[in-house]
Amino acid sequence: MWKVVWADPRKTLAGPNIRPRNDRHVWDIAKSMNVIGQIEECVGEMFKGRVRIWAGIHRRNAAILICRRWNPKFLLRVRVSTKPLSPERIVAIQLAENLHHQMSPAEEAEGIEKLYALILQLNGKAPSKVALARDIGRSVSKVRDALRFVSLRPGVRKMVRMGLL
Repeated sequence: MWKVVWADPRKTLAGPNIRPRNDRHVWDIAKSMNVIGQIEECVGEMFKGRVRIWAGIHRRNAAILICRRWNPKFLLRVRVSTKPLSPERIVAIQLAENLHHQMSPAEEAEGIEKLYALILQLNGKAPSKVALARDIGRSVSKVRDALRFVSLRPGVRKMVRMGLL
């Protein structure tokens, strides 16, 4: 079961996100939300009396920015599970939220790596590349290449993101 709550974004917790933080994206969302409001709910659960966000981390960060810059009373709309979410459900929510967004190949690779790490953290064991590929609808070679990409030195990854390599 789910319920919708309105929360002070500064008092929410952010669960690990498979999508890398993009400050420009947060800024763009904040400008939009400040003018037209929040269109899409975040998704989360209650954790130690606070709302923990599992999907919509960029919206949460945009709402915090709105509170700091323009409207300290801005509230974040969150669809909250009425019972604890299983690791499998959290991963499914993360996938649904993040992998349908347009991401650069570098962002997608970092997202796949973060998802891999999140599954490891939540389940206590690493998923196979085959299982992960099946779960996210990508080829095994895409998953393998993504995990190789994130193992490159940061300077090399930056050059790839900039289109120099």
